Amino acid sequence: PVYRTWARKTPLLVSGITKDNVPMKVIPVGTAFYLADEMYPEFGETLPTTTGDTNAGQQGGASTDENFARETSLWRDGNHASYYGCYLADAVWFECLTGRMAPVGSETNPAVPAPASISPEEHFAKLEKLRDIAHSAVLSER
Repeated sequence: PVYRTWARKTPLLVSGITKDNVPMKVIPVGTAFYLADEMYPEFGETLPTTTGDTNAGQQGGASTDENFARETSLWRDGNHASYYGCYLADAVWFECLTGRMAPVGSETNPAVPAPASISPEEHFAKLEKLRDIAHSAVLSER
């Protein structure tokens, strides 16, 4: 996908760019996606294709096998993040802006709602992994 390509190239493309002689930093969302692909294949190497809404957190979310792939992958399609992909990107931005790791909540009260086809325990474990990946990406850019 496009994110994987940019995750590998962006640090090289922006190295040396400055504003008022101060080096500019990149918020490492692409790096986080790259790390997730490398460290956690359960988030899905296969990209689902869709033309409809894939907001897995919606009430009464999708429950078919095809939608399950969308709910558990980081990718909505070849160019867009899925539900968990958006959480990963949000976690990177949150940490870059606040200096704190993103919240995950608890199994009984997660920071974001669980997709319909995933148990609360599995959902919470995924949020923890994604938060940790985001943290690793942020640390790699410091």
